Amino acid sequence: MSDEATPVPGTPRWWAQRSAQGEPTASRRGRPSRPLDEIVGAALALLDRGGSEALSMRTLARELDSSTATLYRQLPGGKEELEALIVDRLMGEMMAELTEDLKGASVEAGVAHLAERIRAGARASYRVLRRHPAAAKLFLLQRPAGPIALIRQELGIRQMVRDGLSPSEAADTYVSLGRLVVGSAVQGTPEDKDDVDELREYWDSLDPEFFPAMTQVSDSPREIDDEFEYTLGLIVDGVLARVGRG
Repeated sequence: MSDEATPVPGTPRWWAQRSAQGEPTASRRGRPSRPLDEIVGAALALLDRGGSEALSMRTLARELDSSTATLYRQLPGGKEELEALIVDRLMGEMMAELTEDLKGASVEAGVAHLAERIRAGARASYRVLRRHPAAAKLFLLQRPAGPIALIRQELGIRQMVRDGLSPSEAADTYVSLGRLVVGSAVQGTPEDKDDVDELREYWDSLDPEFFPAMTQVSDSPREIDDEFEYTLGLIVDGVLARVGRG
């Protein structure tokens, strides 16, 4: 539990306090400190390999050939602080992926490019979280508020405003896309196709007298990637309709 003097890691107040105070550093006693980027990268690798249960300060210290005492001197918020830093790191990974995807695309502002940019941003973020399924669940526990997250949000909202949305519409659209990305990524598992096949068989076995609509749908439920694309299309259509009414 955190009191008024110690805000919860990942919250806006925690990030603001961290920015004002600077990053903690390990003392000269004990094992030498590690670069923060190396620590966060190792923590993300542990999550990728073994899921949330694999990440602890003890396992991270072992991964880095360090000690828990050294890590706690650098990260006094422990695992919660690590998780906040991982979320911000992944926001940076999303930005890098989107930048790569948009190479060669038009930089001209306007409604004509709005749909393309919305799709590109959502797809890049979705791919990143699908690559890090355990880390994706961290986005359910906090709203990204770190320095990289703020830049990602500012650039996304600013571009949608340039392309024709009002600031409030752009902010709401950004948040809605984030919910879609996180929810879809968290639900996506390696077993998704098998689960969908089983559900389709179940739907097919239902009595059409009681379930006439469901038994007529041969391609549903869909796999999570297809559901993501379908819902993304609905959001884009709604945004374009909103711009058209304006």
